[in-house]
Amino acid sequence: TFSIVTWLFFDALHTSASYLVAKWADNGTDDEFRIYFSGTGSDNTLYFTIGNGAGGGDAINATTFGTPPTATWMMVACTCDPSGGLKISVNAGTQNTTAKTVTIPSAAGDFRLGNADQNYNGRIDQTAYYKGRALTAAEINAALERRKNP
Repeated sequence: TFSIVTWLFFDALHTSASYLVAKWADNGTDDEFRIYFSGTGSDNTLYFTIGNGAGGGDAINATTFGTPPTATWMMVACTCDPSGGLKISVNAGTQNTTAKTVTIPSAAGDFRLGNADQNYNGRIDQTAYYKGRALTAAEINAALERRKNP
């Protein structure tokens, strides 16, 4: 079980995948998790994925939020609970969820913010990783309010 909360500011949206916050190895199979923007085709949404140790895994996208704006800070919150599935929300809005059992791999890769190889054009701020905790909607909303009213 874990949660990630991060603030993102897109200067521009790229037409391919942009990795934002992740833990993965460069071998293509040892992905623990990724938060990324997919600008492929007409997708244009944020995703949260959990790897399966074989180059695949489970994913959820922030379809209720839609395409991220440019030139605006937004807070993205993701939670992974092995028995409760994956959740992603933007600006403490409606959570997109998967209600299935997931296995969290223990990847040997590095914790990364942004990735020069993945075309992210923007800024990342105040990223927090909560190991062993799936944040509640109230805790996510409190994180949003702290940033709005420091």
